[in-house]
Amino acid sequence: CFGAIFILLTTCKKEESDEDLKEAVIRTLLQDISVDSIRNDVLWLQNMGSRFCFAGNSMDVALKIKKKFRDIGYTNAELDSFWVVKTFRSVMYEQMQYNVIASLEGTDYPDSVCVVGGHYDDVLKTTDLTVVPGANDNASGTAAVLEIARVLKENKYKPKSTIMFLAFGAEEM
Repeated sequence: CFGAIFILLTTCKKEESDEDLKEAVIRTLLQDISVDSIRNDVLWLQNMGSRFCFAGNSMDVALKIKKKFRDIGYTNAELDSFWVVKTFRSVMYEQMQYNVIASLEGTDYPDSVCVVGGHYDDVLKTTDLTVVPGANDNASGTAAVLEIARVLKENKYKPKSTIMFLAFGAEEM
């Protein structure tokens, strides 16, 4: 009789609530965030030279970010282009700009979308707009978006609602 009670007590455990399960998933995902990965992405973005939206390389920068999303595993990564006309520092610019979009489709509510985003363009208070590396504005935000996307993909996370990852272009304008 005591043996049966011992087995019963040691094999029974409290049913985990939805909140407990959510907490466990969050802890697992947080443990996989890599400071080195974020640092490397910030440096990678900085090393592109200028990320000023009118520097002439905006499409190249967007394509590199799109490739990064694809390398992580987001085969649906794409560019969303839009035209910007803006006078900046007494110069009139007219140029195509690009948002980079990747998404993790929701299982239960795919039409309900949560956006995780950061802008990748930058403007410094200098006159030389060909050198605008922008670590804090906003390579760090874009690196965080890439890292969140990486961690969710590597953990095969299945959200109930769609998560859209956006790297915004021309935010400064």
